[in-house]
Amino acid sequence: MTALHFVDLFDPTRDTDCLPQVVQIYRNQFPDLYRAIDRSELKTSTGSSVTLGGDTLITYRSAIQRIYGKAFRFLDSTTQKDIRSALDTYSNTTEKRIQYWDGEVVINNHQIGNMMPFPSDTPSLNSLRADVVNIPTAQRYDYYRDLRQQFFGDNEGKPLVTERLYDYFDRFLAEVKKYYAESADFRPKSELQLAIYYQRGYFDFFQTYDKFVEYNLLHDFVGKDLWAITDFREYLQVANEIIDSRGKRFTASAEQH
Repeated sequence: MTALHFVDLFDPTRDTDCLPQVVQIYRNQFPDLYRAIDRSELKTSTGSSVTLGGDTLITYRSAIQRIYGKAFRFLDSTTQKDIRSALDTYSNTTEKRIQYWDGEVVINNHQIGNMMPFPSDTPSLNSLRADVVNIPTAQRYDYYRDLRQQFFGDNEGKPLVTERLYDYFDRFLAEVKKYYAESADFRPKSELQLAIYYQRGYFDFFQTYDKFVEYNLLHDFVGKDLWAITDFREYLQVANEIIDSRGKRFTASAEQH
């Protein structure tokens, strides 16, 4: 039987983070967080209850875009072949077989070590990490527009910081660390920081950055600089070392109660 940290949880027909098996692993591994969520104890900055979804932490597509300068589908066939060969090397080993290709596009690694529960709401941490800014026009999202006006109004409604590619999880953690450094006095300067501020009840649950890292088993990201890597094979090597190592930190399973 394959150990949990080497299991491929990817489901091509559904959002993997919402699979009952995955949610049960989350609940068993992070019981205090889910108890607080179930009791509606964690609140957004506007007073609504925080809801949890999930996300993958390290993404391959963002690395391809950064390292090669364009999305996979726009690369020449030789480069695409090299990328798929590299992905195969680090996805299919003597210990694991992880799907990285669905027949059309590169897909992210869905080992448990590359997954964690995240707040699920608008503004979306997941989308903004991937540089997708979506400001709905429906009236029920007035709170979002009000937040942007509160913090960006003096800059013609535009964020003061527009740096992107926070889909590199080490870069995202740096933004989270900024929140904990200022906490009560935190004033968002970017779209992502605004989402962190909105979900402050979730982040305040952990009290400090170190506790956020500890509770969410993120030790393997500390001190890493994926952003600085310019060779895709090296990126995959470091990424999979992080994923495998973090996965081994999970003590829960889908069967525990």
